[in-house]
Amino acid sequence: MLKILAWIVSNDSRYFNAALNILARQHNGVDIVAVTANTPINLASNGKKIPFVPLAEASSVEYDFVLVIGAKQIGMTAINNVVNQLKFPTEKILPDFVVSAHSFTIEKYLNNLLPLEKIFASEADFKLFVQLQNMGIKTLLDVDAHFAKGQRFTKIGNDLTDIDCIAEEPIYPLKENFYRRIYKNLSEVGYRHYAVAIIEVKTQTDFIAKFNLLENISDMIILYVSASSELQKFIPANGKLFTEVKNLPTELGNWFIITRKKKPEDFAMYVVTHKKTPQYGKLLSEGYKIIHAGRALGEDLGYLGDNTGDNISELNPYLNEVTALYWMWKNTSHTVIGLCHYRRFFSKSKISNSGFDVVLKKEFVLEHYDWILDKESALKILQDYDIITVFQEMQNTVHETIVMFNGEKLAELGEAVTQKYLLKYQPDYLDAFDFVFRSYNHHRCQMIVTRRDIFDAYCKWLFSFIIDATNEILGIVDLKSIPGNPHRIMAYMAEMMLSVWMLKTNLQTKELNSIHIAGI
Repeated sequence: MLKILAWIVSNDSRYFNAALNILARQHNGVDIVAVTANTPINLASNGKKIPFVPLAEASSVEYDFVLVIGAKQIGMTAINNVVNQLKFPTEKILPDFVVSAHSFTIEKYLNNLLPLEKIFASEADFKLFVQLQNMGIKTLLDVDAHFAKGQRFTKIGNDLTDIDCIAEEPIYPLKENFYRRIYKNLSEVGYRHYAVAIIEVKTQTDFIAKFNLLENISDMIILYVSASSELQKFIPANGKLFTEVKNLPTELGNWFIITRKKKPEDFAMYVVTHKKTPQYGKLLSEGYKIIHAGRALGEDLGYLGDNTGDNISELNPYLNEVTALYWMWKNTSHTVIGLCHYRRFFSKSKISNSGFDVVLKKEFVLEHYDWILDKESALKILQDYDIITVFQEMQNTVHETIVMFNGEKLAELGEAVTQKYLLKYQPDYLDAFDFVFRSYNHHRCQMIVTRRDIFDAYCKWLFSFIIDATNEILGIVDLKSIPGNPHRIMAYMAEMMLSVWMLKTNLQTKELNSIHIAGI
């Protein structure tokens, strides 16, 4: 016969006899050893008065389970706070709503086979889905396959948001419908950015590690924390570490919705030049910086040069703007960084949707200065996209275009040497190389704007092979003696590498058109 300590947590004790009757039927009777509450209360069972014990002394009573009457009304979060203070064994807490559940549910619960977390998991997830809908969340990364392991089978109304998942082990096919994509590990996510990431952690150390690991993935983190746990105390006590902490209570704990603190974006758009720019260059908006590419081999134009610090400025005759790109990679730390040209800028105007470059004569530049992409517009785009580029469609394939400008012999040599070093350092990209060189379009002129982690990843990839390939070409052909474009064969090759790299990455790309300044 079960020994029951009845704990009355609300003024409504109408479920008392019903709960006792259910328990008695399932376990051949019950013995109510005492009743406890914050204030004295008179209760009887089978015509016999039940002894009252003050709540503060209740832990001294011998019992099998504490039957909590009014648990549904009060909520398990509040109850668990008292349980923790009075040192009640949590495994012996029996809420009245559990007693009224299906017989197999309470049987599993009483035998420590079904924790309360399982009973409430579906309800907690439901609350979270509603909250995410109310917040207008569009993209979510389920880092630990929480929803795949949970009690719900579908999202609310089968909509909500685009959820991606990281699941090392296979999940049930029906549960796959929760997700847009399923990755095997975090590295497969690549450079994607999410409005929110949901994680599962148990300790403060694990939370901090995973919070930092996801720094470039999401600015908002969600985790479920059990009542009276270490994290339940740590997160509110350390709110100064975060921009905002929202608390969504559930029966057994809380969803914490945490927005990380981020420094103001340090935006820089480098305008690459090799000659004095017109007067408009001084009027470029906040964050624009003119950089002299090839400064090591030319006169001082009065601009920042690419020949300081770690640099490859002397290769500029053969690599063009790539020497400035290298300098930006090695010698700056801007959180958002971009590259454009002294006569080729990103366009933010509505006419950029036409699919063509905007060509302006230099005398009309000042009149249309506000068409050039500014810091505010770039940062707004990067809230929804990973990278901003310029896309060019051509009448000929990339290979045919390079042949047209450099001659067939030099074009084939440039491609062969580049492929050789790709095979050596980046063999996974050979298929993308072939695809791009058969294509009729590409991302042109190294023109990009992106977050620092993406910029660094691209530069690390490109410069793992392009410098070696260029030096080998210079050892084979005297490019200085070749007039016109052909001496820039490796600049053409490097330009196409942006498309090769992007083809193999998970990047949300915003393609803008450019404003081309004619006559300079």
